[in-house]
Amino acid sequence: MAEPDTDDLVAEGWDVYDSDEERIGEVREVTASWIRVEGEVGASLYVPLTAVEAATGGEVRLDTPGSEMRTMGWDRAPDDSAAEAPLEDSRTA
Repeated sequence: MAEPDTDDLVAEGWDVYDSDEERIGEVREVTASWIRVEGEVGASLYVPLTAVEAATGGEVRLDTPGSEMRTMGWDRAPDDSAAEAPLEDSRTA
């Protein structure tokens, strides 16, 4: 069975809740490894998909309390360029 596409699991515009069931914002971007959540005051969080506990019916539930999110480094955009860069050929001529 094929893995579901990220867009099938989470979509832009969905409400995001922390593990204490407090709304922390709305999904603004979805990638293969993280979602960008825009909070009530406009600050963005880049939440790894591994922190998503459940996603259904237009709501995303995270496994982390909101009080810990700023200490997780999620306030900085992930550097996905390393994952997308081609591997260098280490063979010698």
